Amino acid sequence: MKRYFNIIIVFVAVILVLLSSSVLKEYETLNLVRGQISIKEDELQYQEEYFQKLKSISDRLEENKDSLLKIESALPENPQIPELLAFIQKSTSQSGLMLGDVNLGSMSAEDNIKKTKVNFLMVGDYIGLKKFISLIENSSRLTDITSIHFSYPEEGELFKFNLKITAYSY
Repeated sequence: MKRYFNIIIVFVAVILVLLSSSVLKEYETLNLVRGQISIKEDELQYQEEYFQKLKSISDRLEENKDSLLKIESALPENPQIPELLAFIQKSTSQSGLMLGDVNLGSMSAEDNIKKTKVNFLMVGDYIGLKKFISLIENSSRLTDITSIHFSYPEEGELFKFNLKITAYSY
């Protein structure tokens, strides 16, 4: 009987060791899964905060949409040379001047801002020149009149104005 008792004790001990090692493996697996869940929860929280910030920025951009459109109009993405030349043509005719030669000058870039230079000749009177300058200065497009040269007309003739304009884009 004692022999059976020892066998039973050894058998129970082996079963307990096997069960405890199995439970220990499952416990380690459970802790590993808990750690992974914690990491995923942290990532999810970070992404939620990130998307909340993006939504906040998007809302602010939407609130300032009109201002951004004005900036886009003042500093277009590309030089838009045809639009610039059409604006010059329209402004000269609105101010009572006649547009002569138009030469597209050099293009350069500084600090991601592109400069397009345009040289052109206009014929008209001084009042027309003042109106033209006013139209250029009040336009939504960011432009600079870099130089104005004119010659004094002979009696009965009109002034000849040679202007250089720099238009900006990015």
